[in-house]
Amino acid sequence: MAGSCECNIAAMFPIISGRGIISANLRSNTQIMITSDKQILIGATIAELAITGYGEKETFTCPGQAGVSYEWIQKYDCSADKIYFVPRGGEKAFKEGAVATSITMMSAGVTSKGFSASASSGPHTVYLSSSQEVGYDFLYNGSPISVTGRDTSAGSISDLLPNGTAYLTNFRWEQTPPNIPTVSYSFIFAGR
Repeated sequence: MAGSCECNIAAMFPIISGRGIISANLRSNTQIMITSDKQILIGATIAELAITGYGEKETFTCPGQAGVSYEWIQKYDCSADKIYFVPRGGEKAFKEGAVATSITMMSAGVTSKGFSASASSGPHTVYLSSSQEVGYDFLYNGSPISVTGRDTSAGSISDLLPNGTAYLTNFRWEQTPPNIPTVSYSFIFAGR
């Protein structure tokens, strides 16, 4: 229903409540075309769901991050009013610095060095020097949603989606000691 609004405490929102999720954001976009004779053609609706949560607590002395990206081709069948998501290419995964034991990845044998240093907060500011490894077959066996390739345990949130199936496009795990690691997910799905 257009124009409807609900306002309440975020911790009470179903996708966040009791799931270890800090924030969730859902946006959708319907493809609309107007012909030269003013006929309105309505196409697929693609929705994007972004979730951020807490990862597993471990002790780290250096910062770290890891992530993976998946690409999907979106094919719309206008006669059936259905959208199909088809995997496109392989995954792109990386690990940098100290990462959780719940993260594994097959290395592609490519490593690069990086650093971050700034004395703008004073000469005693910490700098970071680390190596980044790229690879494939990325796995995250942690909270709040495990990542086991393109097929995640997103089924744990599918009950909250209008059409039930979400497709992972991006996952990122980050930690900066002494904070608890955070994880971010981006999903796409058919919006209607």
